[in-house]
Amino acid sequence: MTSSRFSRYTAVAALAVAVVLAAPGRQVSADIVPDDGFSTMVRINFDPFPFGWQSGALAVADFDGDSLIDAAVPGGLYGAVCVIANDTTQTWLPAGLTPVALAALDYDDDGDTDLVVAVRDGGGVTLLVNDGAGNFTRDAFIATGPAGTAVGPSDIEVADLDQDGWIDLVVANRWAETVVVLRGTALGFTLCQTVPVAFEPTSLALGDFDGNGWVDVAVACAADDSVKILTNNCGVLSPAGTFEGGPYPVAIAAGDLNGDGDIDLAVANGEAAQVMLLLNDGAATFAPMAIALQNGGRDVQIVDIDFDGRLDIRCGGQVLRNLGDWNFQIGGVEAGYGHVYASGELPGQPGIFLGTTSGSTVTVMPHVPPAPTVVGDVNGDGVVNAIDLLRLAGCFNSSDGDSRYDPACDFNGDGAVNALDLLILAREWGA
Repeated sequence: MTSSRFSRYTAVAALAVAVVLAAPGRQVSADIVPDDGFSTMVRINFDPFPFGWQSGALAVADFDGDSLIDAAVPGGLYGAVCVIANDTTQTWLPAGLTPVALAALDYDDDGDTDLVVAVRDGGGVTLLVNDGAGNFTRDAFIATGPAGTAVGPSDIEVADLDQDGWIDLVVANRWAETVVVLRGTALGFTLCQTVPVAFEPTSLALGDFDGNGWVDVAVACAADDSVKILTNNCGVLSPAGTFEGGPYPVAIAAGDLNGDGDIDLAVANGEAAQVMLLLNDGAATFAPMAIALQNGGRDVQIVDIDFDGRLDIRCGGQVLRNLGDWNFQIGGVEAGYGHVYASGELPGQPGIFLGTTSGSTVTVMPHVPPAPTVVGDVNGDGVVNAIDLLRLAGCFNSSDGDSRYDPACDFNGDGAVNALDLLILAREWGA
């Protein structure tokens, strides 16, 4: 990556967001800290923090149509969602009594990113429709259980479960111990299925776990340390198995961790310093594998953070880089606590945006793939030119074992620096 591309991408994409309510006693400070080689970020701290730390409590997308990344966080204590623009402008949207989780989607297929919000104490889901400029209207509230009952929706996911072209919603009701499907139509969402799921369904992950072409549901159940699988047959969910989830599973994520084409699971454990991996055999049968961490986690995310084609894991403030064959390199612990994760992309821009809430901060960082290596660019300045030619001239007609041999100039890897390498350099000249 050239320095100009790097600076342009950073200037356009870096987002640090903080929500400061207009009330006395709130202190704000800002500093710039280095990220892990991708960019720099502005970290803005604020106190008190009006949000909860749980899976689903962060969404990252372009909400106002300016091709810059934004964020949204449910402010459970204030009955509202805070949408935070790339310039850190905050807009509070009334959502109902104790919003705890949200998801971004294009509900009405108009190209704008809308929001659906799980409202815990309100007993349902609030739909916030975007006009494309970041102005949201509370369009509907859909109950996720019988009126007058405490259902406690705790997480929400979106997918076209019945393959009719309309997005459906899947909601975990922690208190009612059910998972419900809100079917999407041209007229909105309607509760169409309720599946009993004990005990305390807390977090959801979606994927085709049995390979039949339909999106299934995995449910982390905190009270009995389990993960339950609901398989999908033509849009109808059915219980299909219960698997070990580790001590107090509070969050779950889905992804193919070993590249075999089957969707695996990662589970954050609230009462153990570990992340539990569930390895899928392709038929929605999972084998557990625990990986020790320094802390338990509030959330877990599966994402290719280093662009090597293998999905990595974020959990408990640590990054587990996937080395293949179920081997992971575990990084150090990030500052803060209660880490919640999200990611997003912008059309036409490289890389991804990784969002995190931690302690009293919300940050969104651009992570971009490394620039491709240019064959012949010996000094790594991004262009093949006379400097590289001089380097090759200094070791020309040498071979491995000679004192003059420079492996960086052996472009074809045949153990010798000769006319073949000179031809390669000529071919790439100016690249």
